[in-house]
Amino acid sequence: MFVTHEIAIDLVNPGTPPRLQMKQGDALSRIVRVDLLQNGEAWAIPGMAQAVIRYHCYDPETQTRITGSFSELENGDLSYTIYDNHFEFIPDAVMLANPGLVTVDILLQFSGRVLATFDFEIYVNRVAG
Repeated sequence: MFVTHEIAIDLVNPGTPPRLQMKQGDALSRIVRVDLLQNGEAWAIPGMAQAVIRYHCYDPETQTRITGSFSELENGDLSYTIYDNHFEFIPDAVMLANPGLVTVDILLQFSGRVLATFDFEIYVNRVAG
């Protein structure tokens, strides 16, 4: 079962990055759906656009920052889908491995040209025990 977390981001007037709440270790059970807007109106993402999902988080065990990026799941399938003004992806296991703040930055590109970037935050809540 997948749980979908939905947010809307206006590319022209982004404001404060939205924050989602997830649980430590919830990898491969969550979907993040971002509705992209341009001045409050739906922004249609070009059909052949590609994406890179980049993130920064903290590993309390090693006391280091973790920086990563991905476009595919471990099995080689794309980790995201794009349709109309919607961008959906499945968070990487590393993103949800440790409690704390994860900064997520999405890069949309087409033919090697950057179309848009947007960011948001995921707060990973600690598993009890």
